[in-house]
Amino acid sequence: MAEQLKEFANVALTAASFDSSGEYNILTNNSTTQAVIKDIDAVAGTNVTNSNIKIKNGISTIATGGLSSGSEIIPVSRSVKLSLDPIPSAGTSKTFKAYTLSSQAYQNYVDHELVQVSGNTYPMISGTSYVNSFTNGSEIAMTNVMQTNSSFFFIDTAGTRAWHCRWDGNSDWQLRYAAVTSGVGTSSVTIGSWVNATSSLGISSYMCPTFDPDNNKFYFQQNFHRLYEVNMTTLAVTTHGGAFTGITGNAAQSTYNVGAFSNGFYFANQTNQVNQLVYTNPVTGKKGRIYRGSTFLIGANHCLAVCYNPTDKNYYITTTDGGGYMNLNYVTEAELNAGGNHTPTFVGQFQLGHNNMNHMGSSNIGYQTYTDTSSRVVIVQPTTSGYTTINTYTNSTLTYSSATIVTTASSAVPLNQITAEMSIKVSGVEITGVS
Repeated sequence: MAEQLKEFANVALTAASFDSSGEYNILTNNSTTQAVIKDIDAVAGTNVTNSNIKIKNGISTIATGGLSSGSEIIPVSRSVKLSLDPIPSAGTSKTFKAYTLSSQAYQNYVDHELVQVSGNTYPMISGTSYVNSFTNGSEIAMTNVMQTNSSFFFIDTAGTRAWHCRWDGNSDWQLRYAAVTSGVGTSSVTIGSWVNATSSLGISSYMCPTFDPDNNKFYFQQNFHRLYEVNMTTLAVTTHGGAFTGITGNAAQSTYNVGAFSNGFYFANQTNQVNQLVYTNPVTGKKGRIYRGSTFLIGANHCLAVCYNPTDKNYYITTTDGGGYMNLNYVTEAELNAGGNHTPTFVGQFQLGHNNMNHMGSSNIGYQTYTDTSSRVVIVQPTTSGYTTINTYTNSTLTYSSATIVTTASSAVPLNQITAEMSIKVSGVEITGVS
């Protein structure tokens, strides 16, 4: 056997240096080599602290960040690795369209573009192209005009079918769709004849309808107990028979009925559900009511919007009274995943919205939309202290209704787009010729 002093590592590391398990290989012995580590100097750098750093011999942690000395035997065919906790991840970049519909002519819309990065475990590098952003679109003309009082409007993720849902502000809901034949991405989109799917799908008054555009689904409360789910590609209907059974205070459909969908949960609010929302998850079966006296506004032409924030894991609930007031409450993800009855936290009342706006946009990304007192569409991020404005769309010639937010693309962000820096120096004795 032969022995020699050796510097096993002396390198500067970035997030991109680590594998998918959050590890960097310092040394690996072959079948005839052993090592004795004498000194480790793991120097924390930008966005990395000593508590983030672990040096492991197999499953055993032999050192953390900083300077360590002593003796650690590394047997044949064994590796020493450095790991970061949390594991370096640059997260996911998602692109969204916010379809803003003209509320004057019902023949123009704007598809704003949002880009949001989430799930990164270390900060994004300065000047990266992967940043949260919002881009206003330009007006797009449609060949076929929709009926008045349209509340929801968007083009599906495939870009082949347009959808809108109209509400009279009281009871009557109608669902329509049309083929998109050409012009996507241009200033003029050709749309075929609008098909009224209301009767064929079993939709009538007082049914609290809403879209889940990310999954091409449409939901409505068919009666006292049932939730109907429509596949917007095939138009197949799935019945969730006991979606509302056993919910405290659940009642038959009533006036001023509205629905919302966010992160797997359907929400409904109507006149005879006094001061409460009912919720149900058609996949998990979790259901219940969200109740707090007088904090849920309701009335003619009122709105409901719910957004899930993946960062703080809260569901933010906005209700309006048709008079421009917006009440903000929230419940936690843990509460809804548990099912049952819950009391929300009331954030406050805000006089921000337009009278009789008829629609607010919900999402899975922590954003909602509303129409302000100047008929401008505003995208906001609700928080535990109020609303943070993301963007306000200004147009001098037309007024617009609130936008429906649709996910159009998703991709993993490369590790070289986050900043997690440190250096590692490891020295000791290498023993070769081991038999």
